[in-house]
Amino acid sequence: MVTNITATKPGSTTCTVDGAGMVCGNITYKLKPDIVKSDVYSLNSVIESNKTQDLYLVAAYTGDTVNTTAVTQSSAAFTLVFGQK
Repeated sequence: MVTNITATKPGSTTCTVDGAGMVCGNITYKLKPDIVKSDVYSLNSVIESNKTQDLYLVAAYTGDTVNTTAVTQSSAAFTLVFGQK
């Protein structure tokens, strides 16, 4: 089971972190167990013994205008810690 999720903010960008989600300016990052559903990966999510779980990092632009220059953010990361049930 997931016992801790830590988000690392990219560079010097101002971000807010909420579990498996992070908002940096007009870009929202979310860890999701399924690319189609809106569920966000969360604490206490369980992976059965000897099984795998796909995770998706979804980045979305949430601004209300089209950006004419490239938006570059680097060094963002999520760390998941797994423990025994």
